[in-house]
Amino acid sequence: MSELHALLEQCAQRGITLTLRNGRLEVDDPQGGLDETLDSSIEQARPSLSRLGQIVAGYPYLSKTPLPAIPDSPHGELPPLTRQQREFLTIAKQQPNRSEPFIPCMFRVRGDINPQHLRQALNSVLQHHEILRTRYPMVTRGRTRTEIRTDCAPPFHLVDIRHSPASLRNRESRDEFRSWFRTAYDPGYDIPLRALLMRMGDREWFFALAAHRIACDPPSMHLLLNEVLTWYNHFHAGKKDSVPPPQPPPIQFATYAFWQRGWERSAELREALDFWRHQLDGFPPVIKLPTDRPRSAEPTRQAGRHRFRLTPELRAGLRALADTCGTTPFHICLTAFSILLLRHGAEPRMVIGIETGHMQHQAEGLIGPFCNRLPLPLDLRGDPCFAQIVSRVRDLVTICAMHARVPFAQIRDSLHDGSTTESAAPLYQVFFGFEAPQPLPKVSGLTFIRESLKTISTSLDLALWVSDENGHYSCVFEYSRDLFEAVSAARFAERFTLLLEAALDDPRMPISRLPMLGLPEMRLLLHGWQAVPSPLPEWLATPEAAGTRVTDMVARTAAERPHVAAVREGKTVLNYARLQELSNALAHRLLDFNANRQRPVALCLTRGPFQVVAVLAVLKAGAPYVPLDPTWPRKRLLAMLAMTRPAVILTDISTNARLRASDTITLTLDPAHELAREGEPLPPEVSIFAGDAAYIMFTSGSTGTPKGVTMPHAALTNLIRHQIAHSLSAPRTLQFASLSFDVSFQEIFSTWGASGTLIMIDEETRNEPRLLLEYLRSEQIERLFVPFTTLQNLAESFRLTDPPIADLREVVVAGEALHITPALVRFFERHPAARLINQYGPTETHVACELSLKGSPNIWPVLPPIGTPIVDARAYVLDEHLQLAPIGVPGELYLGGEILARGYWGRPRLTAAQFLPDPFTRLPGGRIYRTGDLARFDARGRLRYLGRIDSQVNIKGYRVEVDEVEAVLGEHPEIAACAVMAVKAPEGTRLAAYVVSPRRTPESVRSWRGWLEARLPEFMIPHWFVRLSALPRTPTGKLDRSALPNPNNKDLVD
Repeated sequence: MSELHALLEQCAQRGITLTLRNGRLEVDDPQGGLDETLDSSIEQARPSLSRLGQIVAGYPYLSKTPLPAIPDSPHGELPPLTRQQREFLTIAKQQPNRSEPFIPCMFRVRGDINPQHLRQALNSVLQHHEILRTRYPMVTRGRTRTEIRTDCAPPFHLVDIRHSPASLRNRESRDEFRSWFRTAYDPGYDIPLRALLMRMGDREWFFALAAHRIACDPPSMHLLLNEVLTWYNHFHAGKKDSVPPPQPPPIQFATYAFWQRGWERSAELREALDFWRHQLDGFPPVIKLPTDRPRSAEPTRQAGRHRFRLTPELRAGLRALADTCGTTPFHICLTAFSILLLRHGAEPRMVIGIETGHMQHQAEGLIGPFCNRLPLPLDLRGDPCFAQIVSRVRDLVTICAMHARVPFAQIRDSLHDGSTTESAAPLYQVFFGFEAPQPLPKVSGLTFIRESLKTISTSLDLALWVSDENGHYSCVFEYSRDLFEAVSAARFAERFTLLLEAALDDPRMPISRLPMLGLPEMRLLLHGWQAVPSPLPEWLATPEAAGTRVTDMVARTAAERPHVAAVREGKTVLNYARLQELSNALAHRLLDFNANRQRPVALCLTRGPFQVVAVLAVLKAGAPYVPLDPTWPRKRLLAMLAMTRPAVILTDISTNARLRASDTITLTLDPAHELAREGEPLPPEVSIFAGDAAYIMFTSGSTGTPKGVTMPHAALTNLIRHQIAHSLSAPRTLQFASLSFDVSFQEIFSTWGASGTLIMIDEETRNEPRLLLEYLRSEQIERLFVPFTTLQNLAESFRLTDPPIADLREVVVAGEALHITPALVRFFERHPAARLINQYGPTETHVACELSLKGSPNIWPVLPPIGTPIVDARAYVLDEHLQLAPIGVPGELYLGGEILARGYWGRPRLTAAQFLPDPFTRLPGGRIYRTGDLARFDARGRLRYLGRIDSQVNIKGYRVEVDEVEAVLGEHPEIAACAVMAVKAPEGTRLAAYVVSPRRTPESVRSWRGWLEARLPEFMIPHWFVRLSALPRTPTGKLDRSALPNPNNKDLVD
């Protein structure tokens, strides 16, 4: 498209307009610039030009249309306000103390300044430019008129602090500047210009000039500063060496304002707005970047800045690439910035704000708010190379520049449909600005050193400014401090530089392959933020303990504390000596059934003390156990038996009937009888190796066939060692989890390995929150492992009048994403001694990462991180090419180290697909597991879980993560629990919210919807709100999404 671009530019220079009407390309040559050669080129390019016309929806702006001459102002009529001025006037009236609309220029000056000459210079500039002497008083019914003053001088604040103590001078100067800059602006009384001159020393000064955007824009500010300094030179030189003063502009801003008012009423504006509607159609209203903090409904709008430079060598290479691509450094930098956003998680179709000036020749030298911001719709789909994106950007900017006269406010008001929140700017939240060199006139005897504003405000999420200065590019990342930390901005800068360097090396490289990681960041990801070994108890820290298995840990506790209670259920108590004897005896019996490392033992037993005795016995026999939950469908249980082909099934009287159709040997036992029988003092003489399987735990398969995860002793020993090192000594632990949920292993053996007592619980108490609360109190439970849904139900059931659970010290949440709800905050505020631990790990790894929440519960984040890898675990966030994703960038989470399962029992192909060679380790045989979870490292090295990769849904063309909607809805103080799910509907995929709340009125639904609308874009608001008395749960206590009702049930839906 470069030839087409050159042709359009040639037509624009000669005043030729190309228009597509009714599918026919028409050529308009009012100035006679069309010669035979150009006419032939247009004819040859006619098909391409017609296609380009279709891209811009057939509107007659394929080339820049020369603006008509600006007519003289109507006599006797007060000048109108332009659209930009009306916007800033509204801000000034509503927020008079807001400093953001002021454009500052600040300098440290060395030399001898004459304040009187500077004051004269400012007065002269005011006399040349009416816009700087204009006030906007309010008249009747809220209307505002313009009033051009003739008898005013600029507010010129002169301060002398050179005699202040040197140690206080900098602070005093900052305070003076802050007070001056933040002075309220009253548009009905004040003029929009102010100046500050501070004397810091005998030859040291600070000079600042600020103009309100109602009267100025950045290019005008540079013009204003040039004129001030030129006037200063004129007055300072005197008659002896006279310096000519600046010439007044040919017209005043009022004339331009009259012209723009007429243009805004023309058909041309309506056609241009149609162009923007077409261009922006289907683009996401919000660029969703990974942030350090969640977006607030009431942002502070405080901004930070990170400055960096592109070296002269990089600048030269960038300019050379621009020449090769037939474009400019602006396009190259904008391309790199858009790729940076894409690689940080933005969608391939994104809108970036850019700034453009649109003044005519006769308006040159005129100060005013001419600059306009445009929403540039960029399309980076298809993984093109860098050079291809440059061409796309160049052509898009060319097309959009043809419509740059439309004020952004009119584009916004025409297109904005409420699909962003009050905390996100409409149409674009990310901005790119490029400034050409702006030299200042030399002032005899003075040296000016530009200063930057330290504290600013912003309505944007992120902006990149690039300035061409003194042979290098000076860059600034401006960021919202509501969303980003300073370290993240620094990383944006480093990655932007690396992207540019890589693109210059190979502009034909696909953009997904351009490297963004520097060596320091790579070291953090591969080493600094991986697991750090923690101090172990002395008996686990010896060289001999390296081969310890969980069975050895239990044996050690039994030898040291034989009479301590190991298991308790009501009046039934097994001490460690009795636990050993019973498990030894059962292990010997299992060997009689040929149980071994290749022949597992299936357990289908009722919850109780004998169930955990059986688990220990199977491990002592050297066989893996296969937990079969009696509540599962019989067909599923039989399928699991067929896949594992166990040596024997252990059942009891109440579960035997579930497995009668199986041809596997079944040993039906009476738990009460088994607990009373004679034990065996010695365990079987069986060798248990690190790689031997300890259990086979079944999870759901995507094809409907369950997968048997085979977990080795080494991984589980590693987990229990970690748990003992970080947890309570001799804890009273509730055995809450079902045996078919891997957390049960953690409950059992981390308790026994630490000489604690395992407290059993029956199903009725386990499933009723009020009964569970009372049981935790009466049994003096110290440690509790539960899924989030159970903890939330428990917290909701806990009344303010209830006595706290006095002994509770540790609550471990696993199995589901943890949300810090108002109920959880209240619960842990009543239990200040209890620690909340968030653990993460799929069945294929058990626990991989954990985070202990610190501080007051009311400051805990709504979606806490999943923390850092446990000892001997490794966690990588990788892109689609299995390359490390930069810090903060989402990718798929892969886990490695000692925590991995062997694979899937009897399914080598599936194992090979999910367990891959570890590309980042030198250890032979190292593997990583592909979790299918979306995650990212935050700025502090903690992993943040972002949901399942396959849980992202497309709503009205926008990518939505239901976990985010669920988390925001769950913050509502009236909602006890909630779930959000994507549902197919005739009009497309829509979201359904399932809510548990004590309030059941139409007003409450409006309250929930309003809560979301204040925090999320329109397309993320659920279409249905379904009331439930409780959320359905699986036998393991997790949310059962498959059991959520159809939202089309009118009896349930609001």
